[in-house]
Amino acid sequence: MSSQGRPPNYPPPPPSPYPPGSPQGRRFTNRHIAVAAALILAVLLVLTVVALVVGLAALNRDVEAVSSAAPASDSVGTDALQDGAVTADKLAGGAVTADALADGAVTGAKVAQDSLTGASIDESTLEQVPSAKSAKNAAKLGGQAASRYLSALTLVQAQTGSSTDEVKGPVTASCPAGTIVIAGGASLDGTTSGIALVESAPAEGQAGWTARAQAFEPTTTDWRIVVTAICATGGS
Repeated sequence: MSSQGRPPNYPPPPPSPYPPGSPQGRRFTNRHIAVAAALILAVLLVLTVVALVVGLAALNRDVEAVSSAAPASDSVGTDALQDGAVTADKLAGGAVTADALADGAVTGAKVAQDSLTGASIDESTLEQVPSAKSAKNAAKLGGQAASRYLSALTLVQAQTGSSTDEVKGPVTASCPAGTIVIAGGASLDGTTSGIALVESAPAEGQAGWTARAQAFEPTTTDWRIVVTAICATGGS
């Protein structure tokens, strides 16, 4: 095309060797016009391809410019984000760790129900529940200390040898260490005719149970004393 954007001027077709208006002359003229039109279309096609190549080159340059102007990874700080712009569905799983949270940022209203387990909670950080102040006295029952109640009941026995002796005892069924006697008694084993218990009581310091018996009539049958003590911890 010319500098004015018009197709170039081609020389006029050569004069037809055939008489004007004859069929041969018309065919000659039409053929010359078709060749000229084909040349013009070829030139327009070449110009179109050139324009397309130039456009693609410009587009590639613009893409590179936009790419180089894009923010680098981790270049967007929190100050550049609007409040509420980053929602939960935009965060990858595990992307937000405890170190990324400010103290007090996560309140009870932001925690899903049943999402925290015992392993998730530092018990030393928990304060006393106002409605459970009485739980501080959990070691007591009815206002009494737990040590006032008996536990670890134990039964122990002691006995004398069997003989016809007139007096047996005193014999003591001693409680294990750390326990005290809470009940006890004594019985006679063998003949009981003319024999009686003259003592049956807690030992000194509630350390066990003591008993003593005596025969008031001569006997020829062996007899003995069996002493039983019931001991326990607590009761103080």
